[in-house]
Amino acid sequence: MKMSDLEKAMAGDKEAFSRIIIQNKESMYKTAIVILKNEDDAYDALQEALIKMYSNISKLQNKEMFKYWSKRIIINSCYDLINKNKKVVNITTKLTENYDETVEDSYNCEDELVKILENIEPDLRLTVTLYYYDELSIKEISKVLNIPEGTVKSRLARARGKLYDILKGGEESGQK
Repeated sequence: MKMSDLEKAMAGDKEAFSRIIIQNKESMYKTAIVILKNEDDAYDALQEALIKMYSNISKLQNKEMFKYWSKRIIINSCYDLINKNKKVVNITTKLTENYDETVEDSYNCEDELVKILENIEPDLRLTVTLYYYDELSIKEISKVLNIPEGTVKSRLARARGKLYDILKGGEESGQK
């Protein structure tokens, strides 16, 4: 029976671990940049997360949980960096992909959405980001954040309601 890269990494194979990271680097980076909104901070958080992952991968009990386990480590590393530096979190989203606009208009719209998202609670921002930007299912978000699926649905509904109010002029220019 041939061992997968994940099984090899869990057994201590550094090259297999590197291959896994290379295969998942884009998703890992997106998660960090969405939370930190700063490339340097994202790389710092990822570096810390990768060290934690490498140090603890042998403790992973269920290889099917690697995706959620690694995403949780990245999120925690981002929040550790935020707490360490006491920075304001800026989160972006991918909500603009349904609009039929020019590239420039799309960037302007996304900038506006970023400003709007800055005005909703951090737990709602993160849930919206994981759902729309990372395209995780409700079940996957539940596993990543270690919260019930009902809480994920509730957060999405609350976030959508707040975004709807802001976009319909309930709060001028997204400001509270």
